[in-house]
Amino acid sequence: MTVSRYGLLSVFAGCMSFVSLTVSCADAGGELPVIPYPAEVHLRGGTFDMEGASWWMDPSADSMCRMAVTRFFAGVPVCGGTLPAGNAGEASVVFLKDCSLGSEHYSIEVEKDGIAVRASDLNGFIYACQTLRQMYPEVPCCRITDYPRFSYRGMHLDVSRHFFSVSEVKRYIDVMELHKMNVFHWHLTDDQGWRVEIKGYPRLTVAGAWREGRYGGYYTQEEIREIVSYAADRGITVMPEIDMPGHMQAALASYPYLGCTGGPYEVWSGWGVSPEVLCPGKETTFRFIEGVLDEIMELFPGPCIHIGGDECPKDRWMECLCCRKTIEDSGIVPDENFSEGQYLQAMFMRRVEDYLEQHGRHAVAWDEIMEGGEDTDATVMAWRSPEYGLEAAALGKDAVMVPEQYMYFDYMQALEPGEPGASRLLTASKVYGFEPVPEDICPEQASHIIGVQGNLWTERVPDASTLEYMLMPRIAALSEVQWCSGQRKDYSRFLRNIGNMMSLYGKCGYGYCTHIEGIETSISKTDGCFEVSMTTSGGDPIYYRVDSLAWKPYRSPVRITGPCVLRASVSHGDRTCSHETVFHPNKAFARDVRFGVPPSPLYTFNASEALTDGIKGNPYYPASGTWFGWQEPMDAIVDMGNAAEPYSSVSMSFYVDKPGHYFPPVWLEVQLSDDGNQYRTVFRQEYPVEDRAVPEGIRTFRMEFGPERSRFVRVRAGNPVLPQWHPAKGYYSFILTDEIIIL
Repeated sequence: MTVSRYGLLSVFAGCMSFVSLTVSCADAGGELPVIPYPAEVHLRGGTFDMEGASWWMDPSADSMCRMAVTRFFAGVPVCGGTLPAGNAGEASVVFLKDCSLGSEHYSIEVEKDGIAVRASDLNGFIYACQTLRQMYPEVPCCRITDYPRFSYRGMHLDVSRHFFSVSEVKRYIDVMELHKMNVFHWHLTDDQGWRVEIKGYPRLTVAGAWREGRYGGYYTQEEIREIVSYAADRGITVMPEIDMPGHMQAALASYPYLGCTGGPYEVWSGWGVSPEVLCPGKETTFRFIEGVLDEIMELFPGPCIHIGGDECPKDRWMECLCCRKTIEDSGIVPDENFSEGQYLQAMFMRRVEDYLEQHGRHAVAWDEIMEGGEDTDATVMAWRSPEYGLEAAALGKDAVMVPEQYMYFDYMQALEPGEPGASRLLTASKVYGFEPVPEDICPEQASHIIGVQGNLWTERVPDASTLEYMLMPRIAALSEVQWCSGQRKDYSRFLRNIGNMMSLYGKCGYGYCTHIEGIETSISKTDGCFEVSMTTSGGDPIYYRVDSLAWKPYRSPVRITGPCVLRASVSHGDRTCSHETVFHPNKAFARDVRFGVPPSPLYTFNASEALTDGIKGNPYYPASGTWFGWQEPMDAIVDMGNAAEPYSSVSMSFYVDKPGHYFPPVWLEVQLSDDGNQYRTVFRQEYPVEDRAVPEGIRTFRMEFGPERSRFVRVRAGNPVLPQWHPAKGYYSFILTDEIIIL
């Protein structure tokens, strides 16, 4: 594989354990049933039946390659067995070492009488096995030449918030291998638990591994070595994360002198971000870090150590005499770009980076590493937005794309009551739709986007079954983002193939989410109406009806011109999935909306279209994409057109969850204009700040006035300051609305 100039991807390889883990599926419709889809495929007629076939391994391949291929065939039913090296001509499946192929590349040639696999290294043989595995036993006759788009293809697992056993972590690595990934980012420490044994600091696991003295666990150094070896056999390098200087309360609970206040501290039992962080003003802090890293580097032979750097509150530092002295002695001065605390953290992180570099290792950090100046050589993990990765690349720094809106697998997969996960929606289609490298950046900058990773935080993932549910099948969508070039990605093909992959999940005994088998809709505005597109997995047809009209087969987007009920249905074998979308009456239906004050970036979504699509917001989830929010007064203008029908009211609903900072408005105003410049007020009403005793829910306001036909309707709403009884008192609340209904 291509190695970054910092050696980030000196990744060793292996293959996956099998428990009769193959799926029978030959070529369907002129394409292979493989995820991620190969780079080059040339199909021929016919198939080769692998069942009962004998195989032979090139003796010039090393023992790890042989072990990987042996594991593959150990899981194939009724295998003909291994032939000795001298009988290569008698085998029907041969594995040949071909040094002309690049690292991680492989080729497969399938004829009616046998298969030839070629690769130059362990990872190449592993990936060839995974491709054959998805086609077994009736393998289509074809020629495959395959290689990945990105050299870094990672998956992250947080074991601090909830702990997972050695066997569960190995199972996670098996899933990664199936999807041709090569870096396991292991988040081992956080406020809620320290999970790796450090012999020089035993209290990290005696005290720091347990919340409230009960929940927790940790990995011994022997177990760490076992998992690292297991991953290496499967082509995966383990990159540990020791998050610092924030997310360290478990360490502070173990050794209180590491903090600014000296404690006492407890392992944090809540989620979110603790204000208690390491003190960068004490040399004892750095002796601790170096001692921990010495043992971490011995346990993890890979080239990279992740040192965190995210979400570090600076309040304690500003009150700490040791930190204040360090700021003064270092000549740190805040400016228009960064605060004293940000510069202090940058200095802290640089010192840790230097220590790793002195020991031949390379630092990886979250995108906050860019704050406090450009003096970092760390690989940047862009989690807050892809823009941070592009910024790093523009400065000549390597970046891995992990943007939360596309790559946080702890987010929900459907907006249904009881659905596990954080209350933001992340479907497989949204994962698949992420493009890590924009078309308009230069080749030099693009070369620094070295990969993509999915993150699975576990605040809301309490056990292994939920872990697998959150992981699959979104990891399959991620694998095509990582492996396939932008030109080779095809979501329709992915949907046709995902059923085969889910059958393989079932044969492996994995739990997985089945929402992708339902009907997913996307709504877009065009020519004064809305068009509804529908997708589902597999090749089964979707049928739909509008109101009480006859059912029709879905072949192209359905045009919606006014209020109606759109129903759709699909059958996968004996399972039928249905979907219903209600478009409510609204004289502003599909009218253009512009903003005097745009929505908050957190709640913009497609507000300019969806505020007049007639669809009500999801009643359970504020971040569902159906609510649009402001943390300042809302100001939206609806263009009713030149020949507007008479109207006499504006109605709006607001999502209220006061603990979540979502309040109803404290004033509402409607203004009208014929020219879009001069407005007159036809409604204004003020309301008290809602009391904490009022139940949460949806608040609907109807603003009435005399019949009007003005072209422009301006709607304004005021958000309150959070009251004294609120934990975040003094800050502005959010107001969230779903629709501007004009009748």
